[in-house]
Amino acid sequence: MTDRRVLVIGTTTDYITYLHGRYPGRMVFVTDHAEQASSPSPRPDRTSEIFCDLSDHGQVRKKIFTHLKRYSVVPSGVVCFDCEQLVLAARIAAALSLDFPSVETIRLCRNKHLTRQAWHSKNVRCPQSRLIHTGADALRYFSELKKPLVLKPLTGSGSELTFSCADEYEIVKAFGILKDGLEQRKQLRMYFPPAEDAGGEEPRPSMAAEEFISGREYSCDFLIDGPELRLIRVAKKMPGHGLPFGTTLAYTVPAQLPGWLDRNTLRNKLRGAARALGITRAICMVDFIVTRDDVVFLEMTPRLGGDCLPRLVWHGCNLDVLGMALDFAEGGTIAIPPAWQWRHVVGLKLFATIPGTFQSMCTDRLTADSRVLELGIRWVPGHQVVLPPQDYDSWLLGHVIFKPDANIELERQCDDLRGKLIVQMETTNVQDLSGGHGAGRQITGTADAAT
Repeated sequence: MTDRRVLVIGTTTDYITYLHGRYPGRMVFVTDHAEQASSPSPRPDRTSEIFCDLSDHGQVRKKIFTHLKRYSVVPSGVVCFDCEQLVLAARIAAALSLDFPSVETIRLCRNKHLTRQAWHSKNVRCPQSRLIHTGADALRYFSELKKPLVLKPLTGSGSELTFSCADEYEIVKAFGILKDGLEQRKQLRMYFPPAEDAGGEEPRPSMAAEEFISGREYSCDFLIDGPELRLIRVAKKMPGHGLPFGTTLAYTVPAQLPGWLDRNTLRNKLRGAARALGITRAICMVDFIVTRDDVVFLEMTPRLGGDCLPRLVWHGCNLDVLGMALDFAEGGTIAIPPAWQWRHVVGLKLFATIPGTFQSMCTDRLTADSRVLELGIRWVPGHQVVLPPQDYDSWLLGHVIFKPDANIELERQCDDLRGKLIVQMETTNVQDLSGGHGAGRQITGTADAAT
């Protein structure tokens, strides 16, 4: 019997643990050495995982071919859940003659300036933007547009190092923070492509400046296969007061769209935006803003949405989108529950508000709440929390998925649930965070104070 398996390129330990436990023997995980070293979790068996330096695409390709031959595995598809490994996934798929978006398409998606150019050329509505290298570039663009600007990394993801600027002072301040932040992250693949992707030259830091668009922000996963486009989920984003610009405090599914924007209209707009980037067959994530009379696209990439969204979809309609991605990669039949079958659920993200060492967490009052469907905690005691703009990952402690009370304002319910989570932190000064554990003080508080 042929051993057919999907190659899962460069994912994280939490996804590996879940997928291998739910679908054992169906995948070969191609994992970075750093991910292997960072987790004590049990690993899949030797037939199901390959460890590589994922920055060396040639080495990865050789190891995959050797592994497939050694264990008589026939690759049945390629899946990638992480933006920074999409180029690698595309190259592996091409080498194995498997279906996956092209390297060129992924470069268009990963580069905000190129994305905007491609969309503008096909009359797809998106913010006006410009590639900038200096603060003077940003100030000149602000003067030309005469509108508030958003400054962001050229190849970043989400709200990391993203700033809204209403005047020249804010532009100068944000540019300095963004420049320093990119310098600190210059070794991360999320922000700079390897030299081979830059034509053999050392990549140069670049940023995007774009017009600020006012409206309600949404996130969507969709499936496109030639002329067919199917919505998987549409989530409405709830911004958090006092959180960095662009940070999502909570997602709500199924999202209620304004009356003028029906699902067929949204599908047609998504189809045009995908085709402009060369996406013809993929599962995609897209962020967009709905104004009074239009849809303005911000970002589109050929992978599923992350954060707590896969779990939110599961609680909303019992659809395992990670397993669905495996089915799609193998050309299988995809069943997506219709919108009317969904339950109204909310995914609330839990953020730390002070830096330091995560000591303990009391969840009793939170889990006892009848609205709560799931509590997910990312870290164990001893985890070091660093706040934005220095770090946008360590401050996210986990998520709560709950079924909201229809008679109470959603924002009030989020505040109420956060207040039921008790977190103990040992604070440290900024110097200690980079070098070691200095003497600090312990703070115990509710989610409002510590998460």
